[in-house]
Amino acid sequence: SEPVAVSLGQALQLTNILRDLSEDAPLTDLRAQRLLAAYDIPWGDPHRTLAHPRFGSVCKELAALADQRFKDAGTGISNCDSGKMRPANLMLENYKRVLEKLVERGWDRLDEPVSLGRAQKLWILLRYSII
Repeated sequence: SEPVAVSLGQALQLTNILRDLSEDAPLTDLRAQRLLAAYDIPWGDPHRTLAHPRFGSVCKELAALADQRFKDAGTGISNCDSGKMRPANLMLENYKRVLEKLVERGWDRLDEPVSLGRAQKLWILLRYSII
């Protein structure tokens, strides 16, 4: 359904932004730019932006927004045919766990990569492809 696609797409995009900050600082997302401005963080020089003392607050807000979009998508998925929603549900469960790991790692160690291990990916695949 369209609401699932919109919510899940936004959640995945925000998670990718947060995951890849140290690699390429993809802060071209308008939500991120508005948050940077709200926290009076200069945008343009990625190194200055990422090192800003208030940058973690921006990341926390983006993570909270992504988490809400995952919840919205989950609600939408639960109201649809589960067979047709399996791919969306797999993406949701995979990326939601990446977001959880990012939040757990924190925003002061952006060079520390975050990913899911094979066992966790396999568990997600088995768990959510059977429902």
